[in-house]
Amino acid sequence: MPHSNYRYFNFKIGLDNNQYDENGYQVVFCIILKKNDFKFSNFIVFKTGAMAVYFEPVDAQIKMEKIRDVIKFAGNYQGKVFGEFVHKVIVPNNITVDCESVNFWFKSKREPKRFLLRAEEEFYLVKADHNCYSLCFAGAHLIFLNLFGNPHFPVSDFDINCLTYYYDTESQIFLYGREILTIKIDLLLESVRNKTMLMFYQYGQNLNDRKIKKINKSYLENGWKLRYNGNTFTGRLLVEC
Repeated sequence: MPHSNYRYFNFKIGLDNNQYDENGYQVVFCIILKKNDFKFSNFIVFKTGAMAVYFEPVDAQIKMEKIRDVIKFAGNYQGKVFGEFVHKVIVPNNITVDCESVNFWFKSKREPKRFLLRAEEEFYLVKADHNCYSLCFAGAHLIFLNLFGNPHFPVSDFDINCLTYYYDTESQIFLYGREILTIKIDLLLESVRNKTMLMFYQYGQNLNDRKIKKINKSYLENGWKLRYNGNTFTGRLLVEC
């Protein structure tokens, strides 16, 4: 994924190589002209043809404010946030964003389109992939927005991802758990604060190298405990459970 220190330009360029990063984005090394001096800079070209170039980062507080503005706006279309942003930023009330994207769930396939039509008037969005948009401010990438339109809640991996954050009105912000869980919401919030997560049985039965790498990098190597099938894992997950 692009770093937050990139600015975006909506035009296509000819590329002579076929180097892609692990997320499918093409990466090239270019020379740009700035203040009459040649300067090397890393460019990233999305699958959509949008191009990003490295610049100074956006202040953390401003970044959070802009992300919250989008979350509030999505609430007008019943858009609920779920996944890493909820349990890494919202629940612990972090000012810094320790994740690459915000996941939005809409209960119908039409709602993401309705949201986008208005959101593109209010915010600077660059399409990075199918149903994935880069939120930008002052030309700099802030975070990715993943849009899910489905009557069924799109979570089948961990209990903590079943927490959703929804901005209803200016005076009401609340968290709640999905019906897939039998645990009470207060206990689930406490698990997040204690960095403890439960992996659903079926998901654990279908682990692969990519999923294990994600679990290690995003959770276990950052002090989380993983509970699965009566066992607790810490540190690193080396083999399928």
